[in-house]
Amino acid sequence: GDWAVVMRADQQEPEILDALKNSRAHLRVLTPGGELPPGLTGIISLLALDATEDPDRPGASTGALATLALVRSRPGSPLWTLTRGAETDPWQAQTWGLGRVAALEHPTAWGGLIDLARDFDPAALHTALTNAAGEDQIRVEGDQAYGRRLRPTTAAAGSRWWTRGATLITGGTGALGTHAARFLAREGAPHIVLVSRHGPEAPGAAGLRAELGDRVSILAGDVTDEAAIRRVIEQSPPITAVIHAAGATTERALADLGPDAFVSAKVVGAELLDRLLGDDLDAFIVYSSIASTWGSAYSGAYASANAHLDALVRRRRVRGAAGTALAWGPWSGGGLAGDGYLDELRRRGITALAPDQAGNALRYLDPAVTTVAAMDWERFAGAFTANRPSPLLNDLTTTTATPVAGPAEDNPFRLRWAALPAEDRQRMLVRTVCAEAAAELGDSSPGAVEADRPFRELGFDSLAAVGLRQRLDRVGGLKLPSTIVFDYPTPAALAEFIDATLAELSGGTSDADTALAELDRLDGLLADLRGAADSALRSRITLRLSTVLANWKNTAAPAAPKPVDKQLDDATDDQLFDLIKNEFGIS
Repeated sequence: GDWAVVMRADQQEPEILDALKNSRAHLRVLTPGGELPPGLTGIISLLALDATEDPDRPGASTGALATLALVRSRPGSPLWTLTRGAETDPWQAQTWGLGRVAALEHPTAWGGLIDLARDFDPAALHTALTNAAGEDQIRVEGDQAYGRRLRPTTAAAGSRWWTRGATLITGGTGALGTHAARFLAREGAPHIVLVSRHGPEAPGAAGLRAELGDRVSILAGDVTDEAAIRRVIEQSPPITAVIHAAGATTERALADLGPDAFVSAKVVGAELLDRLLGDDLDAFIVYSSIASTWGSAYSGAYASANAHLDALVRRRRVRGAAGTALAWGPWSGGGLAGDGYLDELRRRGITALAPDQAGNALRYLDPAVTTVAAMDWERFAGAFTANRPSPLLNDLTTTTATPVAGPAEDNPFRLRWAALPAEDRQRMLVRTVCAEAAAELGDSSPGAVEADRPFRELGFDSLAAVGLRQRLDRVGGLKLPSTIVFDYPTPAALAEFIDATLAELSGGTSDADTALAELDRLDGLLADLRGAADSALRSRITLRLSTVLANWKNTAAPAAPKPVDKQLDDATDDQLFDLIKNEFGIS
């Protein structure tokens, strides 16, 4: 195909360019800001390979900012971004956090992320760029390409790392920091140092100090200020563990996200703590986020910062030092997620963690990066993959597979449906669709959903549509299309579609059934037209129906349409509709 490679004019990547040229593709090398030609098979960006901190924006990766600018230019072809060793290079890893969000916000314009090992085979890179399996987070090592997966882990009791020396908690007077402090205090930590911008003057600090007693110190210090952090270290008992819980979110679509939003106290603070406290620690824990693990729409800068933290702890592990990133789902009892946002997440299949439940995760620090979240995977994956597949979740759910609907004898609902007369099946399905739609909307009252009221008027969005589809799939043992709410806009229309689907699966659908169903559909269309059709349209429809009826009766169509036209011209509106009624039984 025809591909473009985007790289800075002063960028030197001969090995990668040679690998890309070693193919049958036609390559055009362009610089950022240049016009991308239309009709490209794909775009390959090398901008993320710039593993430096932006000189004007602390905590922001130069490569990630350049990638953001390219995404915002709205390239018309799938954009693939290459990195090299990003797993342990935090500045390149920022682009991976950004890319996961780009996949959600621009599902058709984003290609994916590819990380290259120092030794890679050009053929494996070509395979990664052109794979048809939907893999969009890929590591290329030697002659192999590996897809990224999220996998369940079994928690095993870890060491009590908090029993020696003091534990420093940044963001210490915030919700997450105070929860961690309470957990450590209950577990017998000898000393806890809480650091925040306002320190003892922060809201709730005095009460927390009274609650936890002398084992707690509360100090003021900006985590991005090296001199301030040095003072905190000097004023504290010997620090043997760190929990970096400071952080803030910025919610904005990538199209509206400027580079200044990537200025990150979370990143700057983590880098400072890593450098100032060194490797002789029992635990170095950073609070990451699910936004970094699988992406979160409108959280490009936040996901980028947390991806930096994930790679930072892997970098520590490579040095032989302690390092753990806990990528949290939302917490109840405060934190960065408000109650309204938690309700929305619950609809997506994500439940808030109770603080005690989350605190227990501090015991288990085996993997470098662990995601801790309460998930309904089937519900979450259905919404998450509605616009774009995500092999990342394949090991956690079967939602991304294509199960075949089971036989009727395995499903009580379908057995009841099959036992009913044909005229009662539709009523049963309408009641079922209305009940499940009401449950999806959180309303269990009888009659909450009317059969003929459009789903959009009821408040259905794409997430609710996915939820209703999953509910109906479970009830009927089906695999309905993800667009059913939009293709069949009322409960009655959807019930009719499900009825036809069940009939087909049960083997009871014949050509005659199909023809009758089409006549029923035609009846509905004509009823909709009755009040709006003018005389010319009525004449055209009646003439067409007459021809169809003549063919059905196996009689020749009229040789010349003139007599029929004359008959139609002389007929009144009521006579025309009487003709339809008498000939077709349609009223």
